Amino acid sequence: MARQTNVRKRTGALLGLLLVLALVVGLLPGGAWAAAPDDGSLNKSSEDSVTLNNLQLLNNSGCLKVTSLGQGMGVTGSPRNVWAGVFITDQGAPKYVFCFDLNNPLAQGECYYRNQNIALEPQVAWLMANYPPGANLATKDLDGNGVVNDADHNIEAAARQVAIWKYTDNYVISGPDDVKNRVIEILGSVPSPLPQEYLLGQARLTIEPAYEVNALTQAEHTLTVWLKRGNENLDELDITVETNFGYFVEYAGSPINPTTSITVRSGVPIVLKNTSGYGGEATVTATVINQPVAAAWQHGTDS
Repeated sequence: MARQTNVRKRTGALLGLLLVLALVVGLLPGGAWAAAPDDGSLNKSSEDSVTLNNLQLLNNSGCLKVTSLGQGMGVTGSPRNVWAGVFITDQGAPKYVFCFDLNNPLAQGECYYRNQNIALEPQVAWLMANYPPGANLATKDLDGNGVVNDADHNIEAAARQVAIWKYTDNYVISGPDDVKNRVIEILGSVPSPLPQEYLLGQARLTIEPAYEVNALTQAEHTLTVWLKRGNENLDELDITVETNFGYFVEYAGSPINPTTSITVRSGVPIVLKNTSGYGGEATVTATVINQPVAAAWQHGTDS
């Protein structure tokens, strides 16, 4: 939206830059539901916070309920013995979820609502994408009987759950051995460092400088978009940068064909130029659309 402006009296028209951010995270299948029976009792109970395994659920702000236990089994370990496995929710066709909180037991059938303020560990996001909940998860013989059957599916479901608890609750499994061995295998597959898309849940997107006014005789403006998690520059991810006034004419020190939309990486300078011959204000928007994978749901809080 271009418009005339007389901001600050100078010779010539002005190009003002109001830099506005939009960090948009796309959610793909992957996630967990906080649910686990207490101390090996195998009572059907659930825990406090949840992440989900289905895009339909991720876009649903209504009440979510666990309806039944899926595949899984009791495991021993620290801080306590517990049932580990898949839980089934009430959203249409069965949707499968995992637990990521052992500390807040809650009766089955209570409502959970999406809480966008909960940030999961990046390793949990990776596990949700690569070892999601579901039914009949085993792809190989895990109990040594030579075939893949229900026992293997129970082992696989329990092992995927325990792998999540390793990061969320520092859970240390002691048995059964077939579940423990599969947990070791799953944890050994988690890459280090993680791909950067799994760090986005704890990242911050900024544009520098945040605002600047240039005289028409200085029609070019250099800006830099930063995507960081703490001090780490997430420079492997695509960022879409758009302007509604002027054109991007240079990227990474090299001229480009004038455009109002450009894909950049964090920390690489961009040059925006006013080629119109008159003044106006440019709103520049930076957007990240990627796939870390986990949305959180929490008991009793519609947020």
